[in-house]
Amino acid sequence: MSANQRMFKPGQLTFNDQFDGEKFNADLVRQEVFDDPSFFYLNFSVGLNWHYQNPAKRTRLDFGGSIFNLNGVRQSFFNEKESELSKRIHLHGIGSFMVGDKVDITFQGLMSWQTPYTESVVGLGFRYHLNQTMTKELSIQFGLNYRIGDAVIPTFEFEIKKTIRVGVSYDVNTSGFNEATQGKGSPEFSIIYTFNKVKPLGEKKLCPLY
Repeated sequence: MSANQRMFKPGQLTFNDQFDGEKFNADLVRQEVFDDPSFFYLNFSVGLNWHYQNPAKRTRLDFGGSIFNLNGVRQSFFNEKESELSKRIHLHGIGSFMVGDKVDITFQGLMSWQTPYTESVVGLGFRYHLNQTMTKELSIQFGLNYRIGDAVIPTFEFEIKKTIRVGVSYDVNTSGFNEATQGKGSPEFSIIYTFNKVKPLGEKKLCPLY
């Protein structure tokens, strides 16, 4: 669930009908009428994820899906039903398989729909473990993703102590939009911190002592 507020102040805007034929006249009455220049709404979503992990073989799998904009909230400052947010559906899968003492194969996929738009991304990567000593783990990963019908995305990432991941990727456009970009995309950087330490449960007596 998310809470959202949208608003603006009509008095701070100017419109064409305030032109009196020679110049702008702020005293002229604006003909623009907004039903609701300020409104608050709640947006609800739901999702489910299945996780499998085998630490002995470094195997990890996640598959899931989610639906956003369940309550179809409006986005217009007019009372227009056509402005309601359409539902957005996501399906995802991500995982890694141990194929050698120091090598893993990774994969990921995402499919997203929001009428009339769709997006699908698939990717494959190789992770090499430079150090597997507990509390000193270090690995690097090279990957290649493909946003279907749009771009090829090479990636590089390194992970420290199974906690900090730093990565960089670059989009190389392959669609018709390439005429505008000339194959030049934009680098993207990411830093991810994973909380692995869990505070142990305190002692709890099931029955009082007498």
